[in-house]
Amino acid sequence: MRTSKRTLILDTIVEIIEESGMSDVTYENVATRSGMSKSGLIYHFPSRDDMVRAVHQYMAEKWEQELIEAAGATADKLSPADRLRANLKVSLNTATRAELMMAIDSSSEPELREIWASHLSR
Repeated sequence: MRTSKRTLILDTIVEIIEESGMSDVTYENVATRSGMSKSGLIYHFPSRDDMVRAVHQYMAEKWEQELIEAAGATADKLSPADRLRANLKVSLNTATRAELMMAIDSSSEPELREIWASHLSR
């Protein structure tokens, strides 16, 4: 299955965050790394804030999927102990620099914090 351009852009943003942090997430850097034009990026993400929100959502969804895979079921089908076990397993074994940086980034922005909280609440 072919990766969508939006997913390519989001994966590129995650790579940039992993290597050098949020401050390097610019249209120029993302365009260069993804092989897309700046106007192509703007089509998908009209502002840098849109890119940042989208990458938070993307990473939160990936994190939740990792939790489900680690636990073997969705949270509503697990005991609190099983949910905690899966959370610890994922956090200890797969947490990346980008995920940690996104957590820090979201701590001071209520809108971004809500993206993660909506996944955590499940």
